Amino acid sequence: MRYINTLPEEQETVINIIYEDEIVKVYTSKPETIKDLTKKLGEPTTKYKKNKNYYSGASWEISFHDNAKLRKLIVKDSFIQKSFRPSDKKKEIQNDKNASYQLTLKL
Repeated sequence: MRYINTLPEEQETVINIIYEDEIVKVYTSKPETIKDLTKKLGEPTTKYKKNKNYYSGASWEISFHDNAKLRKLIVKDSFIQKSFRPSDKKKEIQNDKNASYQLTLKL
């Protein structure tokens, strides 16, 4: 499977927790993350086709009850490669305590 290597500023990884359906849905458009998650979680549930030969992203749906896959998913190395270096651009960060959320899983 061949993926389009989009510009770094356009790459994204999104994790949604859907409580009603008891699933964790992961979407990414970053080729390195797709390859890593495919090794850890298996083939994606959905592949997003860009054209005849290339894909633009992939997503996985993991049940709350699949503890083995959830343990593999909740690892920093799954999303941030060791070669990652933050941008040198200084960005203003707001100290809003409501801006972040904590995820706690009992596995």
